[in-house]
Amino acid sequence: MKRNKIEQAGRSMLEMLGVIAIVGILSIGGITGYNKAIIKHRTNKQIEQYTKIITQSLPLLDIKGLPKNSIVNITSFLQNAGIIPEEMTTNDSNLIYDALGNQIFISFDRYFFTMVITGKNNKVDTKTCFNILNFSKELSPIIWQTHFIHQEEDSDSSNFDTRYYGDNYCKEGLGCLRDLNPAKIIELCQTTCLNQSQCFMRILWK
Repeated sequence: MKRNKIEQAGRSMLEMLGVIAIVGILSIGGITGYNKAIIKHRTNKQIEQYTKIITQSLPLLDIKGLPKNSIVNITSFLQNAGIIPEEMTTNDSNLIYDALGNQIFISFDRYFFTMVITGKNNKVDTKTCFNILNFSKELSPIIWQTHFIHQEEDSDSSNFDTRYYGDNYCKEGLGCLRDLNPAKIIELCQTTCLNQSQCFMRILWK
C-alpha cells in the first residue's frame, strides 16, 4: 500500500524534463521582454537628451566675441551651463555620448549650433537615425537643417546632399522636415548609410 502511494506522489523523468523546458521557455521570453524594454527606455532617453540640448541652447545664440568664421567646440561650455544631461558626460570634457552610445560633438560658429552624431564603426545605427529625423520633424520650427554626412566606399569625398530643412528655411525644391512621413523616414534610415564606409548625422539650429 505504501509503495503505491510513493509511486503516485513521484514524478517521472519525462515530466521533470517537461517542467524544465517550460521554465526555460518562460525565462527566455522574460529576458527578451526585458531587453526590449531596456532598448525602448534608451531610445526614449536619447530623444530627451537631444531635445534638451537643442531647446536649452537657443538662448545662447547671442554669444559674442568669437572670431569671424571660427568654429568652436562648446561641449564643455554646455556641460558647465547644465544644458548637457549629466549621464552623457565622460572624463573628457569635450566628449559626450548619448543613451545608445553614439559620440556627440557640438560646435558653434558665431551664427549657428552644430551637433554631429557619430555612431559605432563610424555609422549611425537605424534606431538613432529614426529618432533624429522624428524629433527633428517635431522641432522643425527651430531647426535649420538635419542631414547625413556620408562617404561612399573607396571614396575620399563626402556627400552632403541628403538635407532636410526646418520650417523657416524650407523652400521650393528643398527637402522639408515637416514633409517627412514614417515610411520615408524608415526608407532613409535603412538605405542612406547602407553602402557607405562612413555615415554621420548632423543637426544645425540657429
